[in-house]
Amino acid sequence: MTRFQVVPYYYTFTAFCKRRWVGKKLFDILASEFNFDNEEMIKHRITNGQIKVNSSPVGLDYTLRDSDLVEHHVHRHELPVLDEEIKTVFEDDQLLVVNKPSSLPVHPCGQFHHNTLAKILYNEKNISNLHVIHRLDRWVFLIL
Repeated sequence: MTRFQVVPYYYTFTAFCKRRWVGKKLFDILASEFNFDNEEMIKHRITNGQIKVNSSPVGLDYTLRDSDLVEHHVHRHELPVLDEEIKTVFEDDQLLVVNKPSSLPVHPCGQFHHNTLAKILYNEKNISNLHVIHRLDRWVFLIL
């Protein structure tokens, strides 16, 4: 993986069954509460085992129960971000201040898991205990 260019990868989204889902069909919940595909594609993903419950394939008529774990296996392609340098403004043993490029999210969220300021700093500076003091939106260009 080169900087700012993420090779497509497999990822599993997980969600424990919420109280409002108990007793409802998995398909109905996915079709009404999640905006990742149309109904035909959701049916396809359930029947092909890309969407599982408690690590097991289920049918389209599966009724959710309390404490079920819904898993959605996907092949992710992260959106590109601008290839701008992350400039260090200040650094000592306790603090790192950087100038965040405008297209880069601060931490994993939404469509970004690897193309984030936190992950890039982890990979480039080997910072494993990074604690972000400020969270700025993706399009904001500012010093952090």
